[in-house]
Amino acid sequence: MDNVVLSNKENELYSIVLGVQGTMEEKAKQLRDKGVYDKYKKIHSTYASNSDRDLESIKRGLFIQWYALCEPSCFTGINELELKSELKIIGHIDKLITNNNLDSELKWMLKYYSNWSYVFERFEEFNGLQNWIKNQIEIELPSTVDREQMQNRGQMGKYWSSIKKIVN
Repeated sequence: MDNVVLSNKENELYSIVLGVQGTMEEKAKQLRDKGVYDKYKKIHSTYASNSDRDLESIKRGLFIQWYALCEPSCFTGINELELKSELKIIGHIDKLITNNNLDSELKWMLKYYSNWSYVFERFEEFNGLQNWIKNQIEIELPSTVDREQMQNRGQMGKYWSSIKKIVN
């Protein structure tokens, strides 16, 4: 499945998320009952499968992993992910870091995500990633994000497009 199809699936699921009502617990139950969490887990697994050959899949998969831990699932539709898929994406990021092949966008995204240190604590065996997080002071976050560039990039694109200003 290519990224356009995956982005459309993410948009469909996010529409369902926006349509549920009630308390956080009630929303979570509705999303579980509608299969949204399971479908999002499959999307993430597909990004992980594609990550061998596609940097965009790595970026989207990483975003989903970060978002799953930083926002309540009833607001995102993203719940528990497969550890195997998470490890695959983190492994690719670790290899990109080790080979000095991170592109500028992934650098600033990773810097931003690493502000939530608990997101990466469970990946302590990935030395390249852990060292990069400790030493990435020189990486500049952009002051704004190009909203046009973020279109059709699933929830990652929606999130980054919603940010008015990343740095002060």
